[in-house]
Amino acid sequence: MQPTIYRHLGATEQAIWLHDQAHPFHFMLTARIKGKIEPILLNSVLDSLQQRHPLLRVKIALDREHRPCFVEQQAPIPIRIIQRQSDQHWQQEAMEELQRPFIWSKAPLIRVILIHSPEVSELIIVCHHAIADGLAAANLIEEILILLNIPDRLMSNHPVPASLESLLADHQPVPRGKILLALGLVGLKQFTRWLKPKKTRSLLSSAPLPLQLEAGELSPEITSKLIDRCHQEETTVHGAICTAILLAIALNNQQQDLDLSTTLKCFCPVNLRPYLQSSLDRVCGLYIATAQTTHDFAEETRFWEIARLLKSELMTQVELDPLLKRSMEREILLEAKPSPEIVHKIFKERCACDVMVTNLGRLKIQQQFSNFRLEAIYGPIVLLGFPQERVLGVATLGDRLFFTFLHQQSIESNQTVHLAEQAIQLLKTALENPDFIGSTTAEAAEILLSKS
Repeated sequence: MQPTIYRHLGATEQAIWLHDQAHPFHFMLTARIKGKIEPILLNSVLDSLQQRHPLLRVKIALDREHRPCFVEQQAPIPIRIIQRQSDQHWQQEAMEELQRPFIWSKAPLIRVILIHSPEVSELIIVCHHAIADGLAAANLIEEILILLNIPDRLMSNHPVPASLESLLADHQPVPRGKILLALGLVGLKQFTRWLKPKKTRSLLSSAPLPLQLEAGELSPEITSKLIDRCHQEETTVHGAICTAILLAIALNNQQQDLDLSTTLKCFCPVNLRPYLQSSLDRVCGLYIATAQTTHDFAEETRFWEIARLLKSELMTQVELDPLLKRSMEREILLEAKPSPEIVHKIFKERCACDVMVTNLGRLKIQQQFSNFRLEAIYGPIVLLGFPQERVLGVATLGDRLFFTFLHQQSIESNQTVHLAEQAIQLLKTALENPDFIGSTTAEAAEILLSKS
């Protein structure tokens, strides 16, 4: 029996598939659940989830022309059930999952970890990024909890989701002339890379610094103040959070006398569902674009002015014309059949940043069930493959904002730089003092030092 070929990968999915081969690019979300979860039901619930969402039962295979396709392959979603040891236990498991890439030629491209106790459990969803984004994973968590609560509940199945590019208005085929140009440029890049001598690691060279994962939340009071203040300042919660973490980085660079530019870059995935020609609220697929903003913290600019500028920069990058332009560039590149290493190299060159902030926004998902309650969602957590890894994952659930911060540990063994904590303190200061200046001034540095 011939396997069912769903469709070819869209350009965004294909770029991520190639990137993942050079550097693991899967991601995860963690749900904290208070109350009684029945592990024995989880396998049957995951089976139901697979039947509902086609991309949860696929592998990636190459057709006769070596183009990647989503191909159905019947294989259950792997699940590990672990006895819960502490509130931080899930962070240890998450760090281990980051080091476990998916084998793209084997289904499924999702796995689940349940860190279980009778009172509180954590459910970790890990996905290959070609089949899902953070909002899709959050919806999967809600569906799992709904089915754990009412196992025989009927839920309709989804058709195979369309690719992002096919849902963009005015999407045009790639011009043949530009494909030939891309073939030449990619060929030159791959040839010059082949000519370069292989680098051997020096015994004296320093190994990459180990990664550290922090997690926390804002109280309902602070979360409410933040939302209200952002409305008053005509910006977004995302703009304020990005400003706070960028300012914390700038101040730490200054504090440690690092000879670094005060111009910092922030890299942000953006949810495209509201802009696409389809209803995708509950569809499991990849529907994000990326945007990069640049900010100079040497100037004495007020905190909320930076947040407004950041919001404005992001909005201009998710208008239809720039989206179509970037989509066309991506498709042209992929028509030239670049290697995974070239795709990863281009990603690092174009998207290099001081921090990535991936914000799911305010999640509209059910929290209260018969025997348990969804207390928190942490993430998304992902590795980018940049020399300096800093990834801030944010999600607002109910009346609280939750965050994770993945970063490299401090070079100085006796000094742990808690950038996330410092960013929160700077954010709280800006809430109390709307005229707070968000630059590397003595005022801001004094706040940071007093809270270190």
